[in-house]
Amino acid sequence: MAKENNLYKQCLMIKMISDTGFLKQVAWIPSSFAKVGRNLGFKASDDSWDDGWVVKEVWGSMVYEDLNKQRKAQKAFDWKLGGD
Repeated sequence: MAKENNLYKQCLMIKMISDTGFLKQVAWIPSSFAKVGRNLGFKASDDSWDDGWVVKEVWGSMVYEDLNKQRKAQKAFDWKLGGD
C-alpha cells in the first residue's frame, strides 16, 4: 500500500519521567501502531530513539493524503498573537 493511502489515527501518548511526573504528546501515528497500551519509541532528528511512550487514547482517523493537506494548511496559517 502506498504511503498516501495509509490510515493514521490521532493518539494521546504518555511517557513516565519519574515516579510522579510524565510527559503527554498528541500525534497522528500509523493505525497499525495506534493500540491502547502499546509501547512506542520515536526516532529523533539526531537518529536517537526516544522510547517509553505508551498509547493511552486513540481518536479519529485520517488517510495520509488528507493529513498532509491539513498539516500544510496549518503551517501556512498566519498566527497572530496579542491585541487586534
